[in-house]
Amino acid sequence: MLQAYEDSRPHQYLPLTYRGSHVLSEDGQRLRCTNHGAEFAVSDGRVLSRPAQGIGLTKVPIRLEPDGCVMVGDD
Repeated sequence: MLQAYEDSRPHQYLPLTYRGSHVLSEDGQRLRCTNHGAEFAVSDGRVLSRPAQGIGLTKVPIRLEPDGCVMVGDD
């Protein structure tokens, strides 16, 4: 299943990639804030560790086109 999230940390108004582009864990299950280390579940964006407290990632709508292209956004 594909998921997409805004590159924005809910606990601070900076991108998850603020201090580097490596945000996906080796097992592919977690996204990690490069500034403070808060972790979020790839499956649903929920908070897994602090400093993010109860505020998950914001999902972005996506759809898979018949030709295999992934379209991001509401269009």
